Amino acid sequence: MIYIIGSGPSGVATAKALLARGIAVTMIDAGVELEKSKQLLLNSLQVAWRPEVAKKLKHNIHQEDNVKLSYGSDYPYQQVDKVLKIISDKNIYCKPSLAKGGLSTIWGAFNMPYASEDIHDWPFPISYLEPYYKKVLEFMPLAASKFDSTNSAPLYTDQLFTYQHSKQADILLQHMSAHKQNLFPQGFEYGSARLAVSFNSLSGLPHCSYCGYCQHGCPYQIIYSSQDTLRELEKEKNFTYIKNILVSKLIENKAGIIIKASHLHSGNELEFYGKQVFLAAGAVFSTKILLASLNLYNKPVLLKDSQHFMFPCFLYKATSKVKSEKLHTLAQAYIKLTEKNILSNRAHFEVFTYMDHYESQFKKIFKLFYPLVQYGLTPVLNRMLILQGFLHSQDSEGCLISLQEDNKTIKLQQYQFQADEKLKQIGKYLFKHRRLLGFFPVWSFLQVSKIMRSYHYGGSFPMSKNKDIVATDLLGKPYGFTRLHVVDATVFPSIPAHAITLSIMANAYRIANECNIYE
Repeated sequence: MIYIIGSGPSGVATAKALLARGIAVTMIDAGVELEKSKQLLLNSLQVAWRPEVAKKLKHNIHQEDNVKLSYGSDYPYQQVDKVLKIISDKNIYCKPSLAKGGLSTIWGAFNMPYASEDIHDWPFPISYLEPYYKKVLEFMPLAASKFDSTNSAPLYTDQLFTYQHSKQADILLQHMSAHKQNLFPQGFEYGSARLAVSFNSLSGLPHCSYCGYCQHGCPYQIIYSSQDTLRELEKEKNFTYIKNILVSKLIENKAGIIIKASHLHSGNELEFYGKQVFLAAGAVFSTKILLASLNLYNKPVLLKDSQHFMFPCFLYKATSKVKSEKLHTLAQAYIKLTEKNILSNRAHFEVFTYMDHYESQFKKIFKLFYPLVQYGLTPVLNRMLILQGFLHSQDSEGCLISLQEDNKTIKLQQYQFQADEKLKQIGKYLFKHRRLLGFFPVWSFLQVSKIMRSYHYGGSFPMSKNKDIVATDLLGKPYGFTRLHVVDATVFPSIPAHAITLSIMANAYRIANECNIYE
């Protein structure tokens, strides 16, 4: 029996690769799902749109420490506090998931591969991943547009969905296209956001209505989640899915691997026995399982993070009536910055135009005075963009993660590195080139997120050509194991500055496709 632990993006990509090789697999997973009451509301919306029903699936993003919910539910994070005690420094934000589909249930859908320069410090070149980007994009949707200046990151598929930009995004992209000959020498690349969204209808399936609900959860469920692939996998005769399983430790012997686990709800201890195991539990839970399996209690390992930050900008050219515009509210565009005098690696920015969360934030700021100022805010909203930025892990703070001897408690401590000065220099550089970019950055409103808030983290057991007890080989095998492969971001040698999901899936597919199988 071949086991996969976890149903997130790396888990389903691993399953696709193994099934393509004719290998039967069993996936074990905690598998927490959206509440039935919410799912029924969602199902009814897909039959007939009713605004009063749709409102019940919304949330205000400023609540609960900016926790992003899915359809107004915190189910992606449920049960974690019952099975894992997290002790962390105040500047660390740790929200792992036990959901079916993992954190792909709440991601932003930005879907871009790494380029060669992004993984210059990895033990293999981009050519190792390129065939597997193509494999993943055979079952993962990709929407892209004509505005794309990035030659270093190919599309890797001809099966593209298209989408319409917001009016603000059109203004921005047209401006940058008009100035691209001057932007490139200053280290800027730009383009339409590449999104894992099935915007256009296929075979009678729902399509995007540009309702603006993306940040709350798509009512038509056309934003990709690994749950989509899992539903397809469950139709395969060689695939078995078992939920409500929480894995704690792996013990390898000559014949296979003993999987120590418990039932998620009852707590009853369980054991599974596999010839081979692929660990895809997400970077926090996979690190915890590895530390226990290697008996590395109270041994801190470095968890690398891509620093996340946000700031408002204002277009030089205004549009009108953004509040009533039909649009999607995912990223509309991206900008990349290469400036070696500031950063060791490229920075990545995702551009967001109007969404209803902006008004929620203004209500929070002005409180009782909001009714007095709301009409005066209309010209502001007609020009306002939000840029969400990410730095490479080499330019970011990280944290040390350790497992205590109770096998339930993890400690997270801030690693000694400060990104503040780099962020100030980025702000000055954007301001200097504001006319070329077409927007004015308001750096005084910069929000620097806590460590791990980007959800782009990993690298605690990095792939390496050198043997080390806190490393893996190029196929994700940890020190002392021959039948275990770690396939999620836990094995990334570093965390580049942009979307991580597609590359996690490509690397997982690569490992599952190229490793030896023990029958």
